[in-house]
Amino acid sequence: FLIFDRLIVRILGFLFEKSKGLIIRFLNEVSRSLTSRLPKNKKSSIFQEDFLQNYFQ
Repeated sequence: FLIFDRLIVRILGFLFEKSKGLIIRFLNEVSRSLTSRLPKNKKSSIFQEDFLQNYFQ
């Protein structure tokens, strides 16, 4: 069981490493589209992007 669990964790970690760039790009696009609609929130979205990039590094 332990070996099997470790294998699953390793596969999930590998998939996460592969897809994390796509996730960051997607989240940045979402926050950008939100800020184009709501100009007041520009500062918070910039902070959000910085936070996401630091979080995923």
